[in-house]
Amino acid sequence: MRQKLNLITLGTDNFQKALDFYEKGLGWKKSEKSMDGLALFDLGGIILAFCTQETNLPTMLY
Repeated sequence: MRQKLNLITLGTDNFQKALDFYEKGLGWKKSEKSMDGLALFDLGGIILAFCTQETNLPTMLY
């Protein structure tokens, strides 16, 4: 079976600083599916997600 990576999730202590880095520093556009405490960036087949340490991802993503 072929393995495929399509979601990378990173937790951060400083959500706003991380968001500023990706949006302002790298010029990436946040996905419309992003929500409070969770930012999603579509990288053309791979989704980079980052969230606060307190975000409960299983309930947010499913």
